[in-house]
Amino acid sequence: MSKFIGNRYGSVVPLTPGSGAGPAVYNIFDQYYGRQRSGWISEGITASGGIINEYAEPNGVVYRSHTFLVGGTFTVTDLGDQGGTVDILVVGGGAGGNAAIVSFWTGAGGGAGGMAVATDYPVSTSPGSYPITVGAGGQASDIHDSNPGANYQAQPGSPSIFTNPSSPQTITALGGGAGGTGGSSPAGGFAPTGQAGLAGGSGGGGGPGPGSSSGGAGNQPSQNPGIPNLTNYGNAGAAGDSSSTVGRAGGGGGAGGAAEAIDGNPALTTNNAGGPGVANGFRFGSQNSVTYATGGGVLTPSSGAPNPTANFFVPVSGLGNGGGGGTDGPSGEAGGNGGPGCVVIRYKLGQITATAKASGGAISFYNDKTIHAFTSSGTMTFPSSFNETVEYVVIGGGGGGGLVYGGGGGAGAYRTGTTPVNATPGTLNLTVAIGAGAAGESTTTYIPAAPVGKIGRSGSASSINFPTGTITSSGGGAGGAWDDLAGAAGGSGGGGGSDNPSTSGTPGANGTGDPFPGTIGATPSNGWGHNGGQGGQYLSFGSGGGGGAGGVGEGKDDGTPARGRRGGAGIQLPTTFRDPVSSVGAPGPTSAPGPTFDTSGKYWVAGGGAGGIGGGTGLSRGGGGGAPTPVGSYAGGGFAGFAPTHPVSTPYPDNLNGQSGGQGTGGGGGGSAGIGQGSNVGTFGNSGSGGSGLVLVAYPT
Repeated sequence: MSKFIGNRYGSVVPLTPGSGAGPAVYNIFDQYYGRQRSGWISEGITASGGIINEYAEPNGVVYRSHTFLVGGTFTVTDLGDQGGTVDILVVGGGAGGNAAIVSFWTGAGGGAGGMAVATDYPVSTSPGSYPITVGAGGQASDIHDSNPGANYQAQPGSPSIFTNPSSPQTITALGGGAGGTGGSSPAGGFAPTGQAGLAGGSGGGGGPGPGSSSGGAGNQPSQNPGIPNLTNYGNAGAAGDSSSTVGRAGGGGGAGGAAEAIDGNPALTTNNAGGPGVANGFRFGSQNSVTYATGGGVLTPSSGAPNPTANFFVPVSGLGNGGGGGTDGPSGEAGGNGGPGCVVIRYKLGQITATAKASGGAISFYNDKTIHAFTSSGTMTFPSSFNETVEYVVIGGGGGGGLVYGGGGGAGAYRTGTTPVNATPGTLNLTVAIGAGAAGESTTTYIPAAPVGKIGRSGSASSINFPTGTITSSGGGAGGAWDDLAGAAGGSGGGGGSDNPSTSGTPGANGTGDPFPGTIGATPSNGWGHNGGQGGQYLSFGSGGGGGAGGVGEGKDDGTPARGRRGGAGIQLPTTFRDPVSSVGAPGPTSAPGPTFDTSGKYWVAGGGAGGIGGGTGLSRGGGGGAPTPVGSYAGGGFAGFAPTHPVSTPYPDNLNGQSGGQGTGGGGGGSAGIGQGSNVGTFGNSGSGGSGLVLVAYPT
C-alpha cells in the first residue's frame, strides 16, 4: 500500500540518471534532486494531425514535428509546461513552367511558392483546432503537335494556410506566379499571351522574344503583417531575353533570392537558374534540413539537353518548387509542373518517446512499434545489430484525370505485408523510391476540334528493396476523356471517356492489382487495385471514375444520372500505422465497411479520382474515393469538375477543375468538366494530378 516515505507520496522507486521520475506528488527538495539527476523532465505540448517525426538536436533539445501534405487540422489538447508555443513553416504551391516554342524560344520558369517561417507562435487548447490548407502546384503547359509555334501559359500555384480561428494571426504562403509567354513571332497560343511573368509568392520568369518581358514580382514579403517572430520569403522572376528573336525566357524566383538574370552572351550558351530555395530544419532537424521553394530554371536554347526540372510528373511532395521552362529544339519540350506546398509545425518535448533502431523517413512511435514514413525517395539504414520482422505498406503514385469531361485517374497499387530484415554482418541500406503522381492536363494547352479531349497520364511506381526481394507498387492508370478516349491500365485503372450522343462511352481501364477481399491483411504480389468505371453520355453520366484500392470506379450504370461518376473506394492502413496523434493518409468515411476498419475517418489511402460531367443543367459533382456529394474527397481521390448550369459564361470557373489526388496517398486525380468545344478553351477546366505514393515500415521498438 502506498504511504508517505520521506518527501514523496507513493512507492519507493530508484531515480536513474536520464530517466523520468515516476508519477507522484513531490515537494521542492525532491524536485531539485530529480533535476540534478536529470530525472525531472518537463512535458511538451500534446497535439495531433499530420505525419509525425521526433528528433533531438545536437544541443539535446527534443522536438516533435507534424507535417501536413494534405489539408487537415492541427489539434492541441494540452499545452504542457514548456511554454505552449510552436514553430511553423508554411510553403505555398509552386507555379508550373511554360512549354517551349519549337525551334524558336524556351519556356519561362514558374515561380516558387511563398514561404513563411514563424517561431515561438502561441497556441491554445481553446478552441485548440487549427485548420490547415495545403496549396497545390500549378500545372505546366505542353506543346501541341498541330500548332508547335504557339506558346502556352502554365498555371500559378495555390496558397497554403495555417488558420488561427481565435485571432487574426493566420499565416498564409502565396502560390508561385506563372511565367510569361512568347512574343509576336510566331503568334501567341490559345492562352493569355502577356510576356511579363506573373506575380506570386515568388514571381514567374519573363517570356522570351522582342517586347516587354519583365519577371513577375515576389509578393510574399508583404504577407502576414503584425505577426511577431515571422519571416516571409519570396523574390522576383528574371526578365526574358527581349533583344533577340531567338532567345530565352527567364527563370522563376525562389524563396532565397531572385532568378538568375539573362546575360548578354550572344551565343546563348549559358543556362539560367531559377531563384534559390531556403533550407529549414523544422521537419527533420537542423542536421537534416530540407530546402524549400526553389524557382523553376531555364536551359539555353543551344544546349540540346532536356531540362531536368521540366517534366510532366509532379515534383517532390511538399517543397513548393517552381516548374522549369521547356527547352526548345526540333521537337520542343513541355514545361515542368509546380510542386505542392506543405505546412510543418514543431514543438519541444521533454524527452524522445523511444530510440529508433534504424534511420530514414519521418520516425514516430506507437503501440510499441517504431514507424518510418517516407513521402519522398530516400534511404532506410539498418545497423548490423538489426534482426527483426518488419511490416510494410507500399503505394504507387496516382494517375492523372482526363481533360474535357475526363475520366478519373486510377489509384496507385496498394501492397502490405511482412518480411524479415537481418542486417548482419554490416550496415544495410535500402533504397526507397516514392512514385510521383502524374500531372493533370491544363486548358492552356491547345485542344483540337476533334476528338476534343485529352487523356490523362499514368502515375509511377513506388518501391523498397528488402533483402528478401523488392516490393513494388505500380502507378495508377490515366483517366480517359471525351470523345470516347479510353483511359490507361494501372495499379487501379483510369475511368473511361464519355460520348455524345451515344449513352455509352469507353469501358474503364483494367486495374493490375487483385480485387480487395474485404479484410485488410497481406496483399498478393501485384497488390490490390480495381478497374475504372465505364463512361456514359457526357451530359448525363459523364466519364467513369478511376479505380481505387478498395473498389471499382463508378460507371454509367452505377448510381443516378446528372451526377459525376465517383472514384473507386480507397482503403485504410493496417492497424499498426493508425497512431491517434498522426493523420498519415487522408480523411475517409466514418462508417466501417468491414471488420478490420475503424470509424476514426482517418488513415485512408489509394482512392480513385472521380469522372467529369458537363453540358447539361442541374448537374452535381462526383466525389473522389467514393465520397458522397458534398464531401468531395475520400482516401486522397480527387473530386471531379462539373458544370452545374448550361452554358457557362465565365472563363475557367473553379467548379470545372478536377481536384488533384492527395500527396502521400497515391490517390487518382479528378477529371475536368467544361462546356465548349474545339479551341474554345475558356470554357474547359483543368484535370487533377495524381497523388504521390507512400512507403511505411514498422518494427518492434
